[in-house]
Amino acid sequence: MILLIVPASCFAGTIAPSFNMVSTLTFGMMGLMMAFSFYLVRENRKLKESEFRWRFAVEGSGEGIWDWNLQTNTYHCSKRWKEMFGYGDDETLPTHAEWLNLIHPNDRENAEKILQAYFDGSLDHYRVEYRLRKKDNSYQWILSRGIVASRNKDNSPLRMLGTHTDISKRKQSEEMLRKLFTAVEQSSTSVIITDIDAQVEYVNPRFSEITGYSADEIVRQNPRILQSGLMPQEIYSDMWKQLASGLTWKGELYNKRKNGEHYWEEAHIAPVKNEEGIATHYVAVKTDITKRKNMEDQVQHMAFFDCLTKLPNRRLLGDRLALSMASSKRTGCYSALMFLDLDNFKSLNDTYGHGIGDLLLIEVAERLKSCVREIDTVARFGGDEFIVILNDLNKDKMQSISQAKNIAEKIRSLLSKPYLLSIPKEGFADSTISYHCTASVGIVVWLGYEATRDDILKWADDTMYKAKENGRNQILFYT
Repeated sequence: MILLIVPASCFAGTIAPSFNMVSTLTFGMMGLMMAFSFYLVRENRKLKESEFRWRFAVEGSGEGIWDWNLQTNTYHCSKRWKEMFGYGDDETLPTHAEWLNLIHPNDRENAEKILQAYFDGSLDHYRVEYRLRKKDNSYQWILSRGIVASRNKDNSPLRMLGTHTDISKRKQSEEMLRKLFTAVEQSSTSVIITDIDAQVEYVNPRFSEITGYSADEIVRQNPRILQSGLMPQEIYSDMWKQLASGLTWKGELYNKRKNGEHYWEEAHIAPVKNEEGIATHYVAVKTDITKRKNMEDQVQHMAFFDCLTKLPNRRLLGDRLALSMASSKRTGCYSALMFLDLDNFKSLNDTYGHGIGDLLLIEVAERLKSCVREIDTVARFGGDEFIVILNDLNKDKMQSISQAKNIAEKIRSLLSKPYLLSIPKEGFADSTISYHCTASVGIVVWLGYEATRDDILKWADDTMYKAKENGRNQILFYT
């Protein structure tokens, strides 16, 4: 209360104030003071309510609140903060110096550097991530954010308020993504990621090694740039049909590198879907299988082709003969099979050795192939025996026999010409010999399935031996 005392001289020449007037003034001031007091109480209550709502909102978000008094170097932390780091409600919290020691050694220097930069004004906000040791000595990743609440006259901070947010799950996810990215980057398989329109967004280094295209060259391109043009279009149609259905496609592709070289790759392509199950990207993991395919081709070649002459062997001959019989039945044209055996071949081996004999067999194979068409087959049956299958001759049998005879005469004439064979001699220049060798030929002409494969081979073989008995270098037809 404020009491006004007015000297009597102030009222000289006037009427002296009455007691009621003084009372009125006194109680009016009292009311004013009481109203002002009520205002202060109300505003203070609003401030506390505002702080309570702020704390409630922050606590509700799962963040721990800390209040750092830089003068006493002590902390006051919220209940949620204590729960996060394993402290009880009544436990004394670490001082700032002790707090620094709780920061992971690998993160401490950066955390102190950012805090000091904020105090100095180099940073306009305080925000830092680090690992903080909990009471049980385990570490937890946190996001620390804060603001200086008050400063002294020299602008040094006196009080700082802030929050700690648990970011352990996010850090685990980031670490997992880092590991996955490293694995993809260092993978021995090619990895491609495209958008939903098949425009390349990412390729790993292995992709560049295999294809010759750098990331800058292939990004925003369509993977069809790798197509060799030698694959059936049905394969690509089937691929996109499966991918559009949300399924994974797996298959082998014959592609082309940047330098034009062709290569085989095994591809696994899958759609990448969002939370609604809608495909947003495609990821392809590919392995260069060129070496494997070449080995498979070699194994297949060894299984079906003669290693010396490169002609089909007896196994493939059976398949080719079956195809010839089926074609003959379908077209109504006759086919023919020739069974050839070299004359005087044994004496070559006995005189000069099997190596020279092999050279003769290779030359015989080449001469035989030069006498027939692409649709025909020349095979090595074994030893010095060869088979020739003539397909799609004529629908008339006599015409077919005439065609077969002409080709057989051409073969007999060519095989009877001298062979120039080079004989190596260790320490000396190779010598060349001229060797004369003829062939006996037995021929069977048939239509469709008039006989079995074994019958045709047996008839031709028997006829060839009759040709040998008749003096060799002969051509006989089976009758």
